[in-house]
Parts: sequence; C-alpha cells; structure tokens
Amino acid sequence: MMLGRSALTSSYSNADQRPSLSIINCIGLSDQVLISILQAPRATSAIDLALTEPECGEVRGTVSYTKTALIPFVSSSAIASSTSTLAIEPAFDICLTGIVDILTNILEWFSLYIPSHTPQNHILPNSPTFVLSASNNEALNSPQQQQRRELPPSMESFDSWKTKKITLFQLDFLLRQKTDQFLSIFPIDASGEVTPQGAAIIQDEEGKSFWSTNFGAQCCGVTWDRFSQAYETQQKAIPLTTSLATTTTFLKTESDQLYKVIDCTKDSFVSAWEFSVFLKWFGPLQGSSQRVLDTLNSGILCGFVPGVEANMLLDGKPEG
Repeated sequence: MMLGRSALTSSYSNADQRPSLSIINCIGLSDQVLISILQAPRATSAIDLALTEPECGEVRGTVSYTKTALIPFVSSSAIASSTSTLAIEPAFDICLTGIVDILTNILEWFSLYIPSHTPQNHILPNSPTFVLSASNNEALNSPQQQQRRELPPSMESFDSWKTKKITLFQLDFLLRQKTDQFLSIFPIDASGEVTPQGAAIIQDEEGKSFWSTNFGAQCCGVTWDRFSQAYETQQKAIPLTTSLATTTTFLKTESDQLYKVIDCTKDSFVSAWEFSVFLKWFGPLQGSSQRVLDTLNSGILCGFVPGVEANMLLDGKPEG
C-alpha cells in the first residue's frame, strides 16, 4: 500500500508555473502581524480571556525572527528577476508561500480576537500598506491604546478561549518550522548570494544517498506522493512488524502517522530539510519507519506539539 496523499495542497498545485512571491510583501505582512500583537489586550489575571505579555512575546519573537530572516533577500540579485534561478525553483515558492499562509492565518486570528475587545468608535489601522514607524509606535502606545489593551474580556467560556489560544501557538510553531526550513534550503551569504541546498543538508549518509538516487542531489523537495513511493520501496527491504502481522507494506493508519511526522510543515511537500530533521530523530534510514511507529504506538511520542499547548494539556493532571 503506497503512502497515499495528494500531490500538494490546492494553493501549491501550480507552484512550478508561478513567479516567486514578493519577499517585500511577506515582510510587510510580518509588520501587520507585529502591530496586531502590540494592539492585543493583555491578561492581568489567570482567569482573563486574553494573552499574557509572555505569550504575546513568544509570538512576537517568532514573527520578528521570520521578518529578520527575510530582510537580506530583499537586495539579493538571486531574486531580482522572474527568470532567476530561485524564481523558477518550485521549492522556493512553496516554502515562501507556506510562510505567507501562516502569517496570514496569525493575522486573521488577531483580527477575530481584537474586535471583541475594541470599543465601537475605535478604528484599527488595518490597511494592507500599514507599516510600523516611529509615529505609529507613538500612536500605538497612546493612552487610548493602553486602555484598549486593558479592556475586560468578553463572556466567552474559558475552555473555548484555551482552544483558540492553542490554535495560535500551533500557528506560531509552524511559522518557526517553515522559517527554519526556508533558511536551511536557501541560505544567503553576506554578499547576497543564495545557494539552494538539496541532499547536501542531509547528514545521515544512507538518507543522503537515498535522496540523491531518487530525486537528485540538487533537488530541494518533492511532493509527498513522490517521496512516499520511494520511501516505502526502500523500507520494504526489511519487513515491518505491525500490530497485525509482519508485512512489507504500510497500513493506512501507519502511513498517516508517518506523514504527520515526516511532513512536519504540513504542506504535502517533503523538503530535504524535513527529511534531514526526520533522520536526526529516527535515523539511520534503514528501519526508520519502524522506529517511528514503535515510538508512536508505545505512547512515548505524540508528534510535534508546541510547548504552550503541552502545558495546557497537562494543566491539572497528576505528576508522572
């Protein structure tokens, strides 16, 4: 049974035919998110349905990290034209699209969250071209904005609020993952040169050989379906011991588990970086699928979970 999964999600279906997204627009989107974080009310007690200052700081830190990471690309000749190497590299567009999607989702989260705490006569600076400047900083720290950040929470249930907050930190976690992936595959040096990385970033020698043989040493990433076919063929060399029997194919539940662990950025696209990270956890390549399934089935590992979500899930539970 092949590890079935759609080739790419809909927003990526024609990635190799589209020009690269604008780095500048992505940075501008980061600015909008940072402004939304600055405007958000702050919790003053444990029962307030609002983000605490440390929680806002965590998301702000991740978004700032992404913005700072992208700034050097603005002046890089590597993306100066629509015919440059990166402009026609599908993985570059897919990785950047992933960052844009998460930033957009975070911005939408705050746009839904902030209005419930905002006086009706207050107008938000929500223009797409709104960027943070010295004057904006002064305005956002005005007495009116301070009052806004201290407004009492709505009557929303605490459990519902916790669910919303978990969603935010899942997005925060994904943004960090996607930014790390982008920087690892497309490192930029002091002169602005970008050298796409394929198999070279895979430290596991078996994994590096597998990637080069099946996708090419210079390949930055492939669709999940293409990867899964090659990976399953390689793993068949040693039969898997499943909960039902010894087999040379993956059960559907197992393929789903492997997908969730290997494709940690959740875009149906497996990059050389994701494969490298996977093998650091479960390598060497041979037998890696068995190690994943054993760890998941034993309850030792539950997948990638943000620290904030883990703390919320463990809140009130006994030790041990």
